[in-house]
Amino acid sequence: IGVDRKDLNKVFYQLTLEILAKQKFEAYDSKGSVVAGDKDKEVLVRDIWVFEKSTFHPGAHWRLCGRISPKAS
Repeated sequence: IGVDRKDLNKVFYQLTLEILAKQKFEAYDSKGSVVAGDKDKEVLVRDIWVFEKSTFHPGAHWRLCGRISPKAS
C-alpha cells in the first residue's frame, strides 16, 4: 500500500508479480527470412511486473506501472 505524503487521502495498492514462462520466439525480415530466435526452441523467460490500483478514483482498474529487470544468476 502506498500513500501520497502530500495528500493522505490518496492511497493506492501495489502488487509485484514474478512470471516464469516457457516461450518460443522467431522474428522475420520483410522477405520472410529468419533474423532472430528459433520457433522450435523453448526458452525459460522470467518477468517481474508491478501493478497498481488507486483507492481514490472511483472505478479505477489495475494498471501496469513498471517492470523490474531480473538480476542475472
